[in-house]
Amino acid sequence: MTTTNVVANRKRYSGQGMVSIAALDANYNPGPFYEIGRVTSAGTQTKATLYEERNTEDGSRSLDLRLIQGKDFTGEFTLESYTPANVALRFYGLSSVTAGASVTAESLGEPVTVDSTTTMTVVADQLVYTAHQNITSTGTPPVSTLVLTDSTPTTPVTLVAGKHYSIVDPAFGKIRMLSVSDLVMPVKAAYTYGETITIPVWTENQMREFSLRFEMINTFDDSRFLIVIYRAQIETSAIDELIQEKGVLASKLTFTALINPNTTTDAALGRFGYVKML
Repeated sequence: MTTTNVVANRKRYSGQGMVSIAALDANYNPGPFYEIGRVTSAGTQTKATLYEERNTEDGSRSLDLRLIQGKDFTGEFTLESYTPANVALRFYGLSSVTAGASVTAESLGEPVTVDSTTTMTVVADQLVYTAHQNITSTGTPPVSTLVLTDSTPTTPVTLVAGKHYSIVDPAFGKIRMLSVSDLVMPVKAAYTYGETITIPVWTENQMREFSLRFEMINTFDDSRFLIVIYRAQIETSAIDELIQEKGVLASKLTFTALINPNTTTDAALGRFGYVKML
């Protein structure tokens, strides 16, 4: 055995790296790739579905035939980066941006019907929420843009913060009503709100498909290798802990590779994808 072979045989692997994904179009062509961020673990598995027969002639019942009847390529990765694109990936939705704007005369509270007339009403110590979040502030020191008024005819009463209400959290549009006995319902809100990103849950009838790139670094010798998966469906494999006593949210995602109809059986690049040592 040569010295070169001894060194090569002793090579080990301890990996880190980046994962990038790109959504596929109807023709299975990938769009722009983007790095999904901090991935703390990643793994793949190839698995064959086998048909087996045993000897029925000599009494040994020994296995004498195995045929591959199915080929699967699966994997998983643990994702810690909490970005809009990753949240959309996790909840099977598409993110959309709502620009900031201003609101006037938004009625707060719950509908109460008296003598066939329904009026939005609030009571003392009630939590109410504005229709939009991210209520902004202006000036130095910052003063909330939220202004509440009642419905007194001709001259509505402007509510006083600390007496009639308190702003619990402007990011959520969360307000606590305090003293309301001298107010005419409904209480109305005027405010300016900032940009928000909305991600509906399960808005797609079919699972989206992606192309994956695992750009790996072997920290044993600083060598690189690349795994490309042409076409894969990604799904969650565990409950996300949205409240933690310690640590950070880590979403575990699994993927199942599907063959790419645009590729043929290729000894060099395959139909699921390929691994390339760099």
